[in-house]
Amino acid sequence: MHRQLSSICTIKILLLIGSTLAGCDIRPVAVGQWQVQIEDASGSREQSWRIDEDLQIEMQGAGQTLRSQIDTAGSRFSWTLPAEGSEDGNAINFGGTVNGNRFSGTLYAQSGNATVTGIRQ
Repeated sequence: MHRQLSSICTIKILLLIGSTLAGCDIRPVAVGQWQVQIEDASGSREQSWRIDEDLQIEMQGAGQTLRSQIDTAGSRFSWTLPAEGSEDGNAINFGGTVNGNRFSGTLYAQSGNATVTGIRQ
């Protein structure tokens, strides 16, 4: 009887915790305004990235603005853009990890990879 009562209490506690967490909207860690540094074989350049609550990213730099949808998983985030003017379907891919108010990652492109770092503004 005591064991059965203990099991029922445990189940109720787990259900309560689960329903409480289900009602929480946890903000993805990548959301925010970022000052970004991109370094590749040709040198270094700066951009500004803004990631909103709908997981849309807007990247501004070198006189152009690019937009994409991002994917998140815990502290990791990624996005893909079609390569500009590409007729063969090449894309630019990014994968990175947020750690507090900083992130680091890699841009992958057919022309070569680039190291990317960012600081939340």
